[in-house]
Amino acid sequence: MLSKSVCLLAFLASSAFAQSHPTFWRYSHPEARALVGIDIERMAKSPFGVRMKKELDQFGAKKMAAGEGMDFLADVDRVLISTPGRGGEAAAAGPAKDAPPVVIALQGKFKVNSLRAGFLKRGARRSLYQGAELFHPRRGKTDMDAALVNSSILLLGDPDALRLTLDHFNAERTAGEVAPLFQRAAELGQIYDLWFTAETSPADLAASNVPNARLLEAVRSFEGGLTLNSGLGLELSLSTEKDEDAQQLAAMLQGLLQMGALAAEDEQARDLLRKIRIGRQNALVSATLRYSQQELDRGLDQAKAAFFARTGAGPAVRAKVETKDATSAPADPPAPLTVKILNLETGPREVAFR
Repeated sequence: MLSKSVCLLAFLASSAFAQSHPTFWRYSHPEARALVGIDIERMAKSPFGVRMKKELDQFGAKKMAAGEGMDFLADVDRVLISTPGRGGEAAAAGPAKDAPPVVIALQGKFKVNSLRAGFLKRGARRSLYQGAELFHPRRGKTDMDAALVNSSILLLGDPDALRLTLDHFNAERTAGEVAPLFQRAAELGQIYDLWFTAETSPADLAASNVPNARLLEAVRSFEGGLTLNSGLGLELSLSTEKDEDAQQLAAMLQGLLQMGALAAEDEQARDLLRKIRIGRQNALVSATLRYSQQELDRGLDQAKAAFFARTGAGPAVRAKVETKDATSAPADPPAPLTVKILNLETGPREVAFR
């Protein structure tokens, strides 16, 4: 009787997890060893997201995105990025052996006809595979193909990785077979607006020509995330095999931060590097960063001023932005009209008219 109860509880737990596990996550690389998730819809509702939308609108970001054929990004609600790293059979067989294959799954509310027309207008070749529309762009602009699954799911990635992903989706998987990597991803997704988790070293996920990537080879797995609910919070955990490795890694990271702060020419960069806190507990190294909402707003103001100074955007752009800032702010109420009446028995009197 007890064993039946345990089995029932396990079944209910796995069913609950399956229900909370986003369906579009199944469109991931079949050999994924690292995942990154972004809840754009949640981020857009944060104070930072609201302000960034305002700033981007002022600079005509929508028009620029439309000109580059990227206007569909405004329809994206959530993103899952998956990669096997540079190891594994699929990665070794990829077109760019120097860099790991990546599959980007976008969930949103896409205008299918407009999206299809946009790909074809830019010279993409269309084909069908596993019920999805594949669009192969001219290789001069991008190495990524697109797979339009339906009006809510769009995939981006190299051709081989996309086909492997579509094959993977059509393979039967039960809730009990969900990999631990995805279970951990679901937990992180409840905490962070942007999260990441990997069962491999960061060095394995970077292209071989990325400088200093090999400094992190002692790391065996890592995870963390970013939240924008109130200011900015960033957390990172790096796991090594031995305590000695963690000790050396923590010292190396602390030294790099100090050197970076000394070498940085920009005050914002120096402030950012000084705020990062490195910690260690046994074989685990942690890094944290905190900004209050006030500090974040001040940093954005400084970045905006630095952009004008660095690019010489000049009076035209500056006036356009400042004009929009002024028009979007509530206007001051008009001063009341005051009439002063003299020669009254009770003495002079002022009457205000609004």
